[in-house]
Amino acid sequence: MAQRYGIQITDVNGENYVLLAQGKERYQTFSSYAKADDYNYEFEDGLPDGVNSAVIAL
Repeated sequence: MAQRYGIQITDVNGENYVLLAQGKERYQTFSSYAKADDYNYEFEDGLPDGVNSAVIAL
């Protein structure tokens, strides 16, 4: 099975979450690290202070 990647969000309390696809009850996945990293670059800019995100392997 091919490797899939997702975006992990860490809140101000250190709790981790995995980004869901918009309007879905499944993870937002990417077929390559590069695609996930490109998405995360834009996504992280919109997060409030103290909250961050990172690409993870699913």
